[in-house]
Amino acid sequence: MKPLSFLVAGVMIGLLLWGVTAHGFERTMTCRSDLPPGSDPLACRRDQVPVPLYWAKDCVVYHVHQGGCLDIPNEDDQENSPAESVLEAIRASFETWNEPECSYLQLVEGGLTNEDRIGYYSCDPKLNANIVIFRPVNWSHPRGALALTSVTFNSATGEIVDADIEFNDEWFTFSATDEEDAIRNDIQNTLTHEVGHLLGLDHTDDLQATMYSRAPMQEVKKRTLEQDDIDGLCTIYPVAEATGRCDLSAVEFFDRPPQAPDDPCPSNGGCCDCTVTGNLAGDLGALLLVWLIGLVVAWRRTAVPPRHRMGR
Repeated sequence: MKPLSFLVAGVMIGLLLWGVTAHGFERTMTCRSDLPPGSDPLACRRDQVPVPLYWAKDCVVYHVHQGGCLDIPNEDDQENSPAESVLEAIRASFETWNEPECSYLQLVEGGLTNEDRIGYYSCDPKLNANIVIFRPVNWSHPRGALALTSVTFNSATGEIVDADIEFNDEWFTFSATDEEDAIRNDIQNTLTHEVGHLLGLDHTDDLQATMYSRAPMQEVKKRTLEQDDIDGLCTIYPVAEATGRCDLSAVEFFDRPPQAPDDPCPSNGGCCDCTVTGNLAGDLGALLLVWLIGLVVAWRRTAVPPRHRMGR
């Protein structure tokens, strides 16, 4: 592997969430040409142009953390097996993005995982998984976000190498049901939106679209895609431009590796013959981890009060 640098960029709320234009879908960019140079960490220099994010392969495998959701008890008290209703909601969210025939990209379920860390280990891609996880305690992101997607990508090319989705199960109550009176913050509604970020889509100003940034409690309309969302998906991954690359070797339980995402590569090359360098202009560019604030509750009166105030 050629030398590369790994940079973790903490992104403020709103960064990368504003559309460049006021019509249709928006793609997430590594930099912004409409902002003055130096105004944010990812702003383009005068000699740069925005680079959109994308996956450079035909399939993306995802794994679900075995802990499940605090609000929906695991069946038969199986600690390491999420309730089937939770798994069904998660599968349906990903499958929704597989349905448009104009796109070649396929999202593939890879089973459960005990990996609970967010990020990307640049030394060995095989030690990484794209995970979906519920955080019942120690939510470290903005409290008002229902969920958050962390995307690691090559800043020179825009190629995504890892994406992890976290649910704010500490400050919000989630549900996975079709019973109208029992719906709270719908898992499928929330995750379908977050998967759009995983794919490289940003927030849109189309109020009806799945990629619109806000949702009241009990909303379910984001379970399905609107034309704006489909247009974005098929612009990034048009069926006529399939890459022919699809590695499904990871479709099994993903066991948490001993290496942490922020561990450095072995100084002697080690397992993957790589070194860490400060050269951000290398062939692979810099890898950036960007937090995309997914679904922000705008109507506070409809949000469930914080759990510690409810005696939970």
